[in-house]
Amino acid sequence: MEAVRDREREEQGSAYSSQNQNQFHLRNPTGSRPGTPTRGQHQLQPQAPPAPSPSNTLSVLVSSIHNLVLDLTASSQSPTYTIPAQITPHQIPTIETLTTCLETVFSLLLRLKSPTSQSPPLPPPPPQAQHPQTTTLPQSHHPNQNPPQTLSTVQQAHSTLLKAHKSLQAAHARSQTRATTLEKKLLVCTDENDNLTNERERLQGAVESLEESLTDVREERDEIRLELRKSGVQWGRILVNAGRLAEGASRIEKGLRGEVESLREEVGLLRGRGADGDSLMGGMEREGFFHVGGRGGGDMEVRELKLRVRELERNIEEARRDGRGVLEMAEKLAKLGRGIIDR
Repeated sequence: MEAVRDREREEQGSAYSSQNQNQFHLRNPTGSRPGTPTRGQHQLQPQAPPAPSPSNTLSVLVSSIHNLVLDLTASSQSPTYTIPAQITPHQIPTIETLTTCLETVFSLLLRLKSPTSQSPPLPPPPPQAQHPQTTTLPQSHHPNQNPPQTLSTVQQAHSTLLKAHKSLQAAHARSQTRATTLEKKLLVCTDENDNLTNERERLQGAVESLEESLTDVREERDEIRLELRKSGVQWGRILVNAGRLAEGASRIEKGLRGEVESLREEVGLLRGRGADGDSLMGGMEREGFFHVGGRGGGDMEVRELKLRVRELERNIEEARRDGRGVLEMAEKLAKLGRGIIDR
């Protein structure tokens, strides 16, 4: 039953395609084409052989599309445009031939107005008639045996091209949006690069100023070290001189102390002698042998000795004060030298 239904569908499709072909030739008389027989010849032709190979199917399909587009555009072509030659069906096409045919069809489709505006719309063929066309050839070898199906194929190709065009436009719009975003990012990166360059220049200036300050500080440090060395030498000399002064003061103090002790001993002796003299003088006075002038001479000597002792004591005190001042000065210089060394 399914085989019978398939045969009925094929017969209905072939009858529908032959009817649409006759209507198309009656409505669009474009004259005879090379390789296209007249109606009388077409009726006298024998029945076509069995279906050829897929390569012949492809060649017939391409030649049918090409010749149909030529027929549709023959009346609207400008005289300066050269119409390409028509293609003979049932010829195994090469890649170059297929490329040329497809480019020609595409260029003619771009120059062609909508085919449906020149002729009234044809009823769409049944879906069963399209399936045998893609798998088998028509019974006749004529390239325009089924024009409605070829026209629908052209329309499908045109719609496919429109879809591709829309997808390319969308891709182009996305690319433009992406390019705009990248340009904005480039501007932001350029601004950041400029800011970083300015910051780097500022930091370089700060580093140079700090290096100059460091050089000045190092020079001042070297000068301070030289001054410290000089002051250290001077401090050493001062300490040596202070030690010498202290030694001299101690020697002077010892000498003065010895002299004071000797003077004290001498004063003690003189006092003892004075006491003895007073006793002698008292006895002599009692006896009447004392001379008034002799007692006055002893008093003068005693006074002189007392004055000399006092002067020596003052000298000793002054020497002690000088020695203490020298020691204090030496201690101050020592502290000053220690502070300089610590610095």
